[in-house]
Amino acid sequence: MRRSDLRLAPTLGLALLGLAPPSRDAAAQEAEWSSERTLELVERARTRRREPIADSALRNYRAQVAGHIYFFIDREENPEPVLLRADQVALELYWAQPGRVKQVIHGMRSEEQFPIRDFRYYLDRYTVIQNGFDDVIRVGEGRDVRNVIHPLARQGAWIYEFRLADSTTIRLPGEAEPIRVYEVEVRPRVPDLPAIVGSLFLERARGDLVRLAFTFTPAAYIDPRNERVEVMLENALWEGRYWLPREQRLLVRRELPQLDIDVGTVIRASLTVEDYELNTDLPEDFFAGREVVVAAGARELEEYAFEEGLYDGLDDVGLAPGHDPGTLDEVDIDAIASRILRERYLRGTERARAFVATVSDAVRYDRSEGLVTALGGSMGIGRGEVYGFAGYAWGSREPVGELGWQPAGRVRGRSLFARAYLNRPEDLGLRPPAAGVVATLAATTLGQDFRDPGFATGAEAGMRWDDARTGRLEVSLAVEDRRLPEQAATTAPFDDERAFRPVPPLTDVGQLAVRLGWRRRLRAGPLAVQLTPGVEVGVVWDGGAAAGETADSVDVPGGWRVPSPSEGGFGRVRLDGEADWADARHRLGVRGRLTAALAVGTRNLHHLWYVGGRNTLPGHPFHGYIGDRAAVADVEVWRTVVPRLLRVRALGAVGWTELAGGAPRALPRPDLEPWSPAPTGGPAASIGIGVGLIDGVIRLDYAWRTDTWDGSLILSADPRFWSFL
Repeated sequence: MRRSDLRLAPTLGLALLGLAPPSRDAAAQEAEWSSERTLELVERARTRRREPIADSALRNYRAQVAGHIYFFIDREENPEPVLLRADQVALELYWAQPGRVKQVIHGMRSEEQFPIRDFRYYLDRYTVIQNGFDDVIRVGEGRDVRNVIHPLARQGAWIYEFRLADSTTIRLPGEAEPIRVYEVEVRPRVPDLPAIVGSLFLERARGDLVRLAFTFTPAAYIDPRNERVEVMLENALWEGRYWLPREQRLLVRRELPQLDIDVGTVIRASLTVEDYELNTDLPEDFFAGREVVVAAGARELEEYAFEEGLYDGLDDVGLAPGHDPGTLDEVDIDAIASRILRERYLRGTERARAFVATVSDAVRYDRSEGLVTALGGSMGIGRGEVYGFAGYAWGSREPVGELGWQPAGRVRGRSLFARAYLNRPEDLGLRPPAAGVVATLAATTLGQDFRDPGFATGAEAGMRWDDARTGRLEVSLAVEDRRLPEQAATTAPFDDERAFRPVPPLTDVGQLAVRLGWRRRLRAGPLAVQLTPGVEVGVVWDGGAAAGETADSVDVPGGWRVPSPSEGGFGRVRLDGEADWADARHRLGVRGRLTAALAVGTRNLHHLWYVGGRNTLPGHPFHGYIGDRAAVADVEVWRTVVPRLLRVRALGAVGWTELAGGAPRALPRPDLEPWSPAPTGGPAASIGIGVGLIDGVIRLDYAWRTDTWDGSLILSADPRFWSFL
C-alpha cells in the first residue's frame, strides 16, 4: 500500500521543533542533567530501539530515495561558497524483519565545476542510515568517525548525560490523539571521550526516535583534517504506527590540519525517503549478498530519469546564491552543541596551529613596505581562538603584527572579538583592487602596485550578531594612529626600468571611531542579492607636523603637497550591493554591483575614496580619481564555452567622484611614474571583454575607457578567492 500522501503532515510538525516555545513544565522541572524523568524517557527510547519495529503486521517495506551531494570550498568569514562538484543519486530502499536491509542504486550522476581530482564518496554520503545508526557510530566508513557509542545503546547509559530541553505537540489529520515530542539534549559525562553532542527528539508515549541531530567531540575524529562533522536524521510517522526514515543530512567540513587559514572544503549530502510501500512481496533470497548494490552500468546510471535537476538541491542545503551554507536545514547543530558543552573546544582540528589570515599576511611586496614576511599561530579555546602573527617590512624597516581573539569558525548568535595591530595596511580604494597574491606578482614584475594603503597601529574590540536569516551585524570601537607611508621602493625589484607611482598622499593622524557593519544575503526572485552597508563615526586629531608645513598645506613623502590636516568629528557611510543570476547548469550568468560612499566632517586624507582601474573603472588609470563622494556601478555577463575550462565575459562600468576643497598636488619626482588623482568631473565609463580560465578562476580582460578609448590588459582572479589570497 502506498502512503506518500501522509508524509507532509509529520514533516510540517517536525519543522515546528525549531520554533516551538519551551514547554512550561519542561522548563520548570528539567533544568538539571540526568533527572529521573528524563532518564525514564531515554530508557524507554533505548528499549524501543532494541526491538524490531514492534508490530508483526509490518513484515517489510520498500521506499524511493533521492538525494544530492555537493562538494565546495567554504570560508567562515565569507558566506559565498565555491561549488566544486555536484552529485545526484536515486535508489530503492528495502527493509524486512528482523532488520534486514537492501539498497539498490538506479541512478547516479555527477558534474565538476572545476577540474579536480576524481574521488569516490563514502557509502553513507549517498545511502540511507538505518535505525539512527548502529550501537557503535561510524561515519565515512570509519575514516571520519568510528568507535562512538550511540546514546541509546546499552553502554550509552554510562557514557552520556541527558537533559530535557524542549517539547512540542504534533497533531496529524485522522489521528485522535496528539503526538508529544520531547527534545532531549545529550552530552558525554567525560568530554574528552569519543562521543556525540546534540539532541534526541523522542516521542513520549513509546519512546520512538523522531529526529537525531548531533556533532562529535574532538576525540571522535579519525581524519586529522576534520574540522567538524554534523548529522541530522529525521523519521516520519506512517499509518499512525511506524516511525520510518524520512530525511538524512550530513555535513563534513575539513581544513588543513597544520595551518589555520580561513578556507576549508565541505561535503553536504541530503537524502529524502518517500513513496513507501508496506508489506510487498519479496523473494526469499532478496536480501542475500551485499547490502548496497548497483542496478545498472555507469552509462545507464547517468541516463536515469531523475525527477529533479542536478543543481535543484542547492536551495535545500543552503548552497544556492543568496543563502547561508553554515548549518543543516533549520537545525543549527553547532549552536546546540555549543550550548550543551559551554566553553568546550568542539573542532576536530588541532587546538594549536600555524596561523595566517591570508596568504598575503605571510608574504607580500609593495612599494611602501618592500618585502614583508611574517609568521603566526593560533590556539583554540572554547568557542573562540587566540591568534597572532608578527613580521617585518624589510623596505620600510618597520615591524608588523597583530594579536587578537575571534570566534572559532562560523558561530551563530552573539560573539566577541578584539585585536591589537601594528602597522596594519588599510587600503584607500573604494573597492579592493585585486587578490593579494596578484598584487604582489604585479608589483615585483611589472612595477604596478595595486595597493594604496595607510598604516594603522591601535586596537579594536566589538561584538558580532550572526544569524542565518537576518545576516551578520557587527559593532566595534577602535582607537588608532594612522601614519603616512614611506616610499620604500621606486622601481620593480625584477625590472628596474619600471617605475612605481608615488605612495598615497597622506599625513599622520590619530582617530577614535565607532564602526557599524551589516552583511545580508537573500533571494529576490531569481536573483541572489548581497547587501553590505557600513558606517564609521568618530573624531580625528593631528598626528604631528611634516616637512614643508605652511598655514594651509604640508609636504609629505612620495612627492605631494596636501592640505594641512584638521581636527574634529567625521563620518563615513558606505553601501555595497550585489545581485547575481545564473542558469541551473551554471553555464550563463549575470552579475551587477553598486558601491556608493560618502565622507563628511573634518577633512582627513585617510578617509577619501580612490576610484579607477581594476575592479572599479577598468581601462582608466589605476586610482586616477579621488573624492569624498564616490559611486561605481558595473555589470558582467559571462557564458561558459568549454565546461570547467573556458568562459567568455563582457564588462561595463560607470563611476563618479567629487571632492570638496583642493585635491593633493603632485610635486616633481622624475624617478616615479606620474600620478595625480583628481575628481572625475562627471560620470566616467568603461567597457571590456575577456575570458575566464578554469571556470573563471583566472581572468584575462581588456577594457577601454569610453572618453578616449584608451585601454589596458587586466589579469585577475575570481573575487570569491580573494579573502584568503
